[in-house]
Amino acid sequence: MIRKTFLLFLAVSPLAACAAAGAASRPADISASHATGESAAPGGACNPAAKPNQVTPFVADWTDGERSSLESAMKKGVAVVSWTCEGVKVLPACRVKGDYAYSGVSPKSRLVKMHDAGEIRANMPGAAAAKFEAEMKQNRELALAFNIVGTKATSVTGAERSSLEGSCEGATHFVYSSEMGAFKMASVAAGSVKAAAQLWGYGTAAGAEGDRSSESQDGDVEACKEASSSDEKPRNGCEALVRLTLLPIVDKAEVVVKVTKGKDDDKKPTTKIVDARSCEAGFVYSGDGCVRAEKAENFLCKDGDFEGCLAQCEKGSEPSCGRLAAVVSKQYNGGHPKPLNKDQFAVLRSKQVSLLGRFQTTCDAGEAQACGAVGAVIEDLDEDVRKKLPNVTGETIAKAYEKGCQGGEPGSCTFLSSYRLSGHEGAVKNAASYRQTIAVGCRKGAAEACFEDGKNALNGVGGRVELDDAYAS
Repeated sequence: MIRKTFLLFLAVSPLAACAAAGAASRPADISASHATGESAAPGGACNPAAKPNQVTPFVADWTDGERSSLESAMKKGVAVVSWTCEGVKVLPACRVKGDYAYSGVSPKSRLVKMHDAGEIRANMPGAAAAKFEAEMKQNRELALAFNIVGTKATSVTGAERSSLEGSCEGATHFVYSSEMGAFKMASVAAGSVKAAAQLWGYGTAAGAEGDRSSESQDGDVEACKEASSSDEKPRNGCEALVRLTLLPIVDKAEVVVKVTKGKDDDKKPTTKIVDARSCEAGFVYSGDGCVRAEKAENFLCKDGDFEGCLAQCEKGSEPSCGRLAAVVSKQYNGGHPKPLNKDQFAVLRSKQVSLLGRFQTTCDAGEAQACGAVGAVIEDLDEDVRKKLPNVTGETIAKAYEKGCQGGEPGSCTFLSSYRLSGHEGAVKNAASYRQTIAVGCRKGAAEACFEDGKNALNGVGGRVELDDAYAS
């Protein structure tokens, strides 16, 4: 594995055509209170009261030893950390019972640029802000290029303080997941790097090597090109920790995976997807990182906020389209009660075609919930509207649900069966492919997929697949 210290710079579907093109204008109503529900922190200083309970920090500013310490802790159980204004510190002698499983994701290459100490601290809480503050005042910015190809996650979604084992003084959070791949970070002349490939050294552009300083790198971007969403273990050379999801240690944990009674008293598991993307007060999650609220053209909406997510999705926020898609899928496929009232549902139906294109684009970008919404929206379209859309068939719906299930979206795993097993609406029947897909969904944490996989295994549907996958979670 390639490791260089110090820091990091970040580096046509027919349905996509349904989305209306247009430049996004900066919304005048963006505020920290709207996006985070908190008052803004003064200046760029760390404000403990402004820190969200859940956080997704990059680890590009960590030393090789610090990242190795976390990798070691994750092999011994669920890793525990202390998160303060000084940064995130691994507590190597503290753990929660549990382990991590790797699953590949649709590979993506991203670039995040940080322009001042406050933005650096919002994305990498720790010493990086102080280290680069002087450089940021000299018309420079910190650029982070990263490739994400997989995730290591635990099935533990809540940790009580009483469940901690070992020496745990100062423990505040546990590591729920880590995004893995490769990264490179560097201080560069402001505006000199426009795309992740430039930081990796491909092509010619401004931001030449001579304009860079204080580089940090881990992982091999070339090795990452061979990665696939079907990978069950990390690719050699493309297994660097890039970004973490930290969840708080609490006095009493919330149960987020439960068993409920379904039709005919059939007990079926249901899954709540953990989405911890958030920023400290004064910043909003935009693109792939935290930016100052007043600079953002769009931002990640509050989970479950239909109006807010619709507005931000239409302004170009792919993560907001993902959260909107979750609401839409629940409306169509989630049983009762429905999340939308009569007026909200009328708005949704009036925008179905344009949203379909946005959901497809967001699905292609790796937001699994949007894949499920693609299938749900097409199924609900009036027949005359659907006929006007190019190349939209039952196979289109099947592929959307397939991709959603492979990303761990529970509803997609459930509704895929009627298409791949029964050939609904002319979709290609393929029981073996269906079993493989829901086995992937099960490994990604979708309890519904594990249920369907086990049921089909017992019924002999789709040939033999390892039953261990069916009961993994």
